[in-house]
Amino acid sequence: MTDEDKQSELQPGSTGCKNCGDSRLKCIDCSEVICPKCLVPCAVGNRCKKCAGRFTSHVLQVSPLTMGKAALFTAVVGFVFGFVQPMLPGFGFYGFLILMGLGYLSGRMLHKTVGYKLGSKIVMTVIAGFLLGYFLGPFHDTLSNALIMLQADIETQAAARAILQETLFGAALFLLGLVLPVLGK
Repeated sequence: MTDEDKQSELQPGSTGCKNCGDSRLKCIDCSEVICPKCLVPCAVGNRCKKCAGRFTSHVLQVSPLTMGKAALFTAVVGFVFGFVQPMLPGFGFYGFLILMGLGYLSGRMLHKTVGYKLGSKIVMTVIAGFLLGYFLGPFHDTLSNALIMLQADIETQAAARAILQETLFGAALFLLGLVLPVLGK
């Protein structure tokens, strides 16, 4: 078959891909001709970029109720974490791993609570809820005391910085563990 035969065969129904040229592939939704460079592979077949952009996975679609559950859950977790963190013994590096592991276990429970939803909306809700609960809890007193200590002499300032660094680093690792299950694959 020559090039002219191929072109004449394509011309009656379609002229080929708009962007790249001739192709016999079609979008499963709109039947627009697409080339291998322009197609978007989906679970049920190939789609053009226009049709692929219309669809969002049900796992990423989050209702306000689900976001409310996530915010409430993480606010409670943050509040409780503010009480528990000072009681955890300092194991140095291993203590930080333990905090991250506890955060991950809490994140798994959160993931189940929100119906296994994923995506940036859930992640931002989790971060905001945790920080709200954490700062409303006893960390508020720790932060206030550390800020007062920062205005004292040099030795007290060094102690205040160390307390703040350790506390905030532990909270950041816990939050990282909390967010990991809802980030997605």
